[in-house]
Amino acid sequence: MDMSTKYAFNLDGKGMEMSTKYAFNQARKGLDMSTKYALILDGKGMEMSTKYAFNQARKGLDMSTKYAFNLAGMVMDMSTKYAFNLAGKGMDMSTKYTFNLAGKGMDMSTKYAFNLAGMVMDMSTKNAFNLAGKANTVLRMLSIHIR
Repeated sequence: MDMSTKYAFNLDGKGMEMSTKYAFNQARKGLDMSTKYALILDGKGMEMSTKYAFNQARKGLDMSTKYAFNLAGMVMDMSTKYAFNLAGKGMDMSTKYTFNLAGKGMDMSTKYAFNLAGMVMDMSTKNAFNLAGKANTVLRMLSIHIR
């Protein structure tokens, strides 16, 4: 996933707001912003409540040309050049990353295998995925696997 500085994605109060307990804590997690690294979201993956669920539609995140994430029933269109601002800290995305969401590896390159809280999304070109389709189901599944 090649990301640059065209867009900003602020997960601290915008878009994917997390409760304080599960907010991205860059300082404590010491995220290394380079070509390869592990992203651990407070060691528990992305726990979301209904209030703090992904609100991609409202934020209108345009995230890619050939990939679409449907998290909590809202489409995240994934693009090629972005800068993500996680809790106000710039995350320069390069070509290959290892994300650790809820302790499950997510290898990101041309084809992706996402394992979000035990739910596998096999990503390839021009595919759209729906994690349970509805916010409540997603949150319930995440809660089951995270706890």
